[in-house]
Amino acid sequence: MSNTTTSQVQQTLEAFQAIPAHQLEMLETLFGEMDRLEAKALEHNTKMVEQLATMGRDSVQTTARMHASQQVAVENLLPKQVVVSAASDTANRLRDSGTDQAQATIDELARLTTTSMGYASKMSAEWRKLTLEAWKRSAQWMKPTA
Repeated sequence: MSNTTTSQVQQTLEAFQAIPAHQLEMLETLFGEMDRLEAKALEHNTKMVEQLATMGRDSVQTTARMHASQQVAVENLLPKQVVVSAASDTANRLRDSGTDQAQATIDELARLTTTSMGYASKMSAEWRKLTLEAWKRSAQWMKPTA
């Protein structure tokens, strides 16, 4: 075989051997960018969940104040009686209990949503890490030996 042919074969072999390393480099770059974007999305979504939870708590408080105002108006219209007072006290306790439960539900939902998004992000990052490791092992396995 001539030196020219040997040189061309050697260049082709070297180019072929460089392909897995180049693909691995591109994959690492892609996964790094995916990690960055996912972290940014998680941060943005967490802020949105916090804002929604705040809006939900504000809504519950506004509804509770509105119901309290309505109850005071009804009590002022009715003659003072023991039965009305007892019913009013019961209604107040139920309203307050409902308000507390609604706020606790909103807070728990926000916590679960944020936790779930964080878990999904970690799982996705772990999947990319495992894919990268498998790719590295495959690249080593496919590497031609002399």
